[in-house]
Amino acid sequence: MRRLALVSLATLAACSPPMMTPDAGGPPPCTPGTTTIDSIFTTSLGPGTSGNCVQCHGQGAGQGGLFFTDVQSFYAAMVDVKSRAEPTQNRVTPGRPDTSHLVFRIQPGTDLLRRMPQGGPPLSAATVEAISGWICAGAPAPMPRIDGGVDGGTDAGTDGGLDAGVDAGVLVFTSFMPNAGVAGTHVTITGDGFSTTAANNTVRFGTVNAVVTNATQTTLETDVPATAVTAPISVTVNGQTVMSATSFVVVPGAPVPTLSAIAPMTVTVGAADTTLIVSGGGFRSESVVRVDGVAVATTFVASARLDAVVPSAVFATAGTHEVTVATIPPDGGTGGGISTPLTLTVNNPLPTLTNISPASVATNGAPFTLTLTGSGFVSSSVVELDGTAVMTTFTNTSSLAAAMPTFAMAGTHAITVRTPAPGGGVSAAQTLTAQMVALPSISTLAPNPGPANQAFTLTITGANFTCAGAGPSVLFDGGTFAAASCVATQITTDLPAMGPGVGDVRVRNPNNDVSAGVALTLVAPNPVPSIASLNPSSVNAGSGAQSLGVNGSNFISNSVVRIGGVARTTTFVDAGVLTAALLASDVQTSGMRTITVFNPTPGGGTSNGVTLTVNFVNPVPVLSSLTPSLIVTGSGAQNVTLNGSNFVAMSQATFDGASRSTTFNSPTQLTMALSAADVMTAGTHSIGVTNPMPGGGPSTTLTLTVGNAVPGVTALSPCGVVAGGGDVSLAITGTNFLPSSTLEVGGMALTPNVMNATTMTVTVPAAMVAMAPLNRALSVVVTNPAPGGGASNAFTFGVASAARTMSADVQPILSSACASSCHSAVSQSGGLNLSSGAALGNLVGVPSASCSTLTRVRACGSLPADSLLIDKLAAGQNSTFPGCGGPMPAAGSITPAEFLTIVDWVAQGAPP
Repeated sequence: MRRLALVSLATLAACSPPMMTPDAGGPPPCTPGTTTIDSIFTTSLGPGTSGNCVQCHGQGAGQGGLFFTDVQSFYAAMVDVKSRAEPTQNRVTPGRPDTSHLVFRIQPGTDLLRRMPQGGPPLSAATVEAISGWICAGAPAPMPRIDGGVDGGTDAGTDGGLDAGVDAGVLVFTSFMPNAGVAGTHVTITGDGFSTTAANNTVRFGTVNAVVTNATQTTLETDVPATAVTAPISVTVNGQTVMSATSFVVVPGAPVPTLSAIAPMTVTVGAADTTLIVSGGGFRSESVVRVDGVAVATTFVASARLDAVVPSAVFATAGTHEVTVATIPPDGGTGGGISTPLTLTVNNPLPTLTNISPASVATNGAPFTLTLTGSGFVSSSVVELDGTAVMTTFTNTSSLAAAMPTFAMAGTHAITVRTPAPGGGVSAAQTLTAQMVALPSISTLAPNPGPANQAFTLTITGANFTCAGAGPSVLFDGGTFAAASCVATQITTDLPAMGPGVGDVRVRNPNNDVSAGVALTLVAPNPVPSIASLNPSSVNAGSGAQSLGVNGSNFISNSVVRIGGVARTTTFVDAGVLTAALLASDVQTSGMRTITVFNPTPGGGTSNGVTLTVNFVNPVPVLSSLTPSLIVTGSGAQNVTLNGSNFVAMSQATFDGASRSTTFNSPTQLTMALSAADVMTAGTHSIGVTNPMPGGGPSTTLTLTVGNAVPGVTALSPCGVVAGGGDVSLAITGTNFLPSSTLEVGGMALTPNVMNATTMTVTVPAAMVAMAPLNRALSVVVTNPAPGGGASNAFTFGVASAARTMSADVQPILSSACASSCHSAVSQSGGLNLSSGAALGNLVGVPSASCSTLTRVRACGSLPADSLLIDKLAAGQNSTFPGCGGPMPAAGSITPAEFLTIVDWVAQGAPP
């Protein structure tokens, strides 16, 4: 059997109006497509395609009054023809896919009962995009039928399509893009039979010849001639001439210039003024070359060439620059514009390294500066030691300085210069030699500075100290001092008391080799600091970053305040006052903190410790939700759960500002006890939480509503009717009905007779059920007024278009489409037997075997969301329950009429 085809269950003529409306300020942007309607019809809409629109619209008068058999009749029936379903719109409006009714009807998301093709798979996204692009491009007409090139005319549709490709050498003109433009606009012509030699094709815009710039058998490329006027385009090849069905519209004004090449494309940093040859199209005498948006001196050579002088300032540094051509017509002329850009690159030069100084150094010596000489150096050039970059200082284009490390071992090292892209590169290498030299060397002195006016022991760390024989001696301030202890890398010496000052310390080995000097500074020793008090001496926990005053004595400019032994930023006020910047984390929690002051060497030390007290404070409570947030009026004393954060054991809940009995459950939950009097009267009440001092305070408040409950609908009697039967007395069963409850049936307000909290009745006027709605269902909703209250669940009241029974109408369909294969008494796929006598009991009110929470058929539940059978029979399109098995029937399909028969049967209550 067949899938549901292009015809909807209600036909095109009965569909709801489309949801697309034109923009009041003009059409929204769209993207013109290049796919012809001939190609779209052949691959996606015509006979034998996935869409196969002709199946329903090529018979009789055509479904919904829409008839066509081929692409020509499709075009005639669509373009600028009013839609029967939506008379305010055309089926196709050229250039406006947003107001074309055809585009609305083929969207995949359109309701199942409206979308085309009806019941079958939706058209692919590519096909929908191609149809929209064809309309956006102006909905060009299909290619006329051609009699093999004999008379160039049509054969009145008798062959149902194109036969132009049957005879070899036939010339065909299909389309051209764009449809309009200024002189110089690039135009692409599509067709067949063109010469692949561009010069053998003659293209005319009206009577004006154009130059063909590129040619294949199916495409020609050309530019609109300067003298062209609005007229059709013709192509002549080997004596045959074909012409476009529509005119190319020549828009007055200058063309937008095109930029295809620049020469040169690269120059070197520091280049002088350079002439740039610019190639492209559409150039005019007023065209100007721009570099990074700035116009440069330009000479017009031809419509395809300009010469521009780029000033040397552009080449001062390496980088890329954007080159464009701008045409601004003079005297208010129209057209013109700015071309797409090309890139002009300024390259760094390749560096050349000719000399390094020094070329050799001693191992284990101090770090040193290497001077490099050469050419082509730039500020971003980097010196590399064995391929690894080192700190480099740019002196000029022929000189660099590099920081070299200490070399622990003898050997040779490659020195190169690398200049980054663009351009640049790596120079040839020079060799730096590290040689083993046994001179003593000093790396550090301790202490440094040392104390003035008192004797102390100096520790000298370095290398190559000779401890044999007399051992090394220390030279300082004109005196020679023996080593008190000695190893090859460290010696100590006792220095006598000396006045403040700076002098060089050197080490001399017994063989008289002397190290380089290292400066030793002697200063008066720092005092040991003392703390007397803190200001403040206590702070509150969580009070954040703040300043702490420290009072005492012997403070110096580089004294440091420490909290818990960790230094904090310190400001020196005077010898008796310091201020320290405490972090928020220092006082985040309560407790005791030890504050000290440290003075550095020489002398110095750590002061006594003084305690900073961080006081505990209660947090401000945060109230986030109430459970419940609605209490039914007069429901008696009860508890409310308060959820939030920062609750403490002494937190107090308030009801309209008055305290209520509160139970602390956790820092995130409290329980408040309300009396029967609190909920006796309808209204809204402010609920809050207050934490006691220190700290604490009130939370923001939330609203507790005392009012009406939300109603619920659980059953209808009758649950469905057949349209046209007159007024319907409807009984509604549910919960929480009130005398003030209101009722809507199918979106229309009706006045109910409320019997009690669970029952009400209403008369549904005959006019509301005179015709079956499109989805065969009316929603029933009960609403209770505020405070509280709200709308109930929507319950389905079925309205069938015709009386249907299982035995007379539905069983024959199920027996043919389902019970004959998957759901017979023998096979029972999914445990479901739909054969005669069993189908009714196995469907109505029975849970699904694959999705037990769903009902196979709910009487009067004519919506796919109510009855799983309706969802499965709708060909799986927009399936409400995609996880509950595939569509039915699994092999074959049912017709639209059969589908509506089953929907009507369910809508009226699924009678036997």
